[in-house]
Amino acid sequence: MISNVQKSSKHQKIGLTSGEGLEFIEIKNILRCEADGKYTSVFLTDGKKLLVSKNLKEFEDLLTEYNFFRTHHSHLVNLDCIKKYQSGRGGYVVMSDGSTITVSQRKKDDFLSSLKKI
Repeated sequence: MISNVQKSSKHQKIGLTSGEGLEFIEIKNILRCEADGKYTSVFLTDGKKLLVSKNLKEFEDLLTEYNFFRTHHSHLVNLDCIKKYQSGRGGYVVMSDGSTITVSQRKKDDFLSSLKKI
């Protein structure tokens, strides 16, 4: 379950149902989301990983307005957590945790436009 974002609080949070129950996570602490079949792995800035039984499209719909971008069919990244962009055919990004995420060739132009807004 992805609950609505809590906008009334000082920090915007999202409620995620994982195997451990319902967890409320500050959106700014989500580093990236990765498709895993019908599930999504949510990687947090503290190194924690949650497996949520919702697809990546649902996260994309909810988080795009919070500076997230879908760089690839299986990756949604927090633009505020990008350390580096390496150009190439599509290129890739290096996240603040050191992970590298592919940017698909067809999303490259939109992605570079999004980076200019940061």
